[in-house]
Amino acid sequence: CRSKKSCNKHKCNTICCPVSQIGQSAHPCTIVCDRLLSCKNHRCTLECHRGRCPPCLNASFDELSCECGKTIIYPPIACGTLPPECPHPCSREHNCDHEVMHPCHYEAECPKCYHLVTRHCGCGKKLITTKCFVEFPCCGDLCKKPLKCGKHFCSKPCHGGPCEDESILAGESCGNRCNADIPTCEHKCSAPCHPGEPCPEVICQEQVSLRCPCGNNTATGVCLRGGPEGEYKDDRYVRLECNDMCALKIRQQQLAAAFGRAEDLSDVIPTYPIMLTNAATSCPQFVKQVEKTFARLIASNDKSYQFPPMNSFYRSVIHQLAEFYKLESVSYDEEPRRNVCVTKTFRSAVPTATLSAIVAKHPVPKQPGTGDGINKNGKPAGLLFYDLTSQILSENIHHALKAHQGEYFLKWIDDTSAVVMFNDEKTMKVAAYNTSSMPWFKTTPLLDKDAAEIFACKKWRKNQSAHVPPREPEAEANPEIVEAIDGIEETNEDAPTSESTI
Repeated sequence: CRSKKSCNKHKCNTICCPVSQIGQSAHPCTIVCDRLLSCKNHRCTLECHRGRCPPCLNASFDELSCECGKTIIYPPIACGTLPPECPHPCSREHNCDHEVMHPCHYEAECPKCYHLVTRHCGCGKKLITTKCFVEFPCCGDLCKKPLKCGKHFCSKPCHGGPCEDESILAGESCGNRCNADIPTCEHKCSAPCHPGEPCPEVICQEQVSLRCPCGNNTATGVCLRGGPEGEYKDDRYVRLECNDMCALKIRQQQLAAAFGRAEDLSDVIPTYPIMLTNAATSCPQFVKQVEKTFARLIASNDKSYQFPPMNSFYRSVIHQLAEFYKLESVSYDEEPRRNVCVTKTFRSAVPTATLSAIVAKHPVPKQPGTGDGINKNGKPAGLLFYDLTSQILSENIHHALKAHQGEYFLKWIDDTSAVVMFNDEKTMKVAAYNTSSMPWFKTTPLLDKDAAEIFACKKWRKNQSAHVPPREPEAEANPEIVEAIDGIEETNEDAPTSESTI
């Protein structure tokens, strides 16, 4: 029989059921419901039925209290009744002595304490005001606690607890890279930490720049110094052979020097980009000061030189000009203290013709996009747009300078700054005045006097005291001038003093 029973869930399944044609009314369900009641403690004992089960009729005759026992529900209590909410403060034992701000609760853990306290950070270097539940606040610096190997320091951010696995004993390897100086080359030991043992004598596999004897042919290769044989010791990475282009370049240099026409050979004279030529014509004092600094660095025993802080335009000039002197340049710090540090390499040399010398021998052309020919309006001048947001595009700058359309050249320095070069300083000052009232632009003129302000930084002069030449001895005083000064002093001593004199 396929008829459903009265519960509308189960089927009759009786073979040859005599009432199969009558329907559900003739098939009562006698199976116990056994569903979990709303109290979540008991099950339904009725026969299988439709709809929801009735509420649980069981009751408890025991008192039901909160966690602290101050709030009580007295019997009889219906089955499934939740414990009462207690308005009194939590009476559990807490980890701190602060006033308890949360009420009595049934959760296993108490809420966190948010009182402000002053504690040492995880590395123990600073005192930090933090919330009470934070056991080890982070100061933001690296931990730098000495590790058990005795050679390295913890490189993790400030943290609490041990810096390494407690199973590591004192004097054992920490697992970090050794990074000790290798006597055979300028690189560091790449083996895992090995306290108490010398660095292994292996061939260095760091990447270096290889060159030929004349320096024209270069390629990327492997250091290959070290090991028992010492094959490439003190070779200055001169491992390539000169090719036909090297011989051609040397021949051209010899011919240029013999005929005094070196300035006519494009492969002997460096080709400076337009940004450097604009800087040399608009700010010649700055470019000359940078060139003198590069020349002194190459001629001295110093390895590097740090320039004072300056804006992005002047930093870009130093970076581009350093490439022609074969110097490595890197910018450090954040604005407005961002500065450039240049480092000398084995290929560093003063170019055959400096930027200042080339600009001084040739007339100044007009800026790109402002017409052809020579600039007869005077020397060009620049206007720096800085701290630009990502929404500002070239079209926005062109729209702000629409009154000077066809009179300037726009060049982006990086994502947040751009320089606009004009053919004359007067037009630049008018554009600077017009853009100063636009709150979404920050501009500053690029003038020749900026060099004196940049290189007059007191802190920079103190750090670069080694480059300051010694003072000349003072000349002997003229006897006639000394007698005249003594006479003036005697006259002042005899004269009566007054309030105005004081």
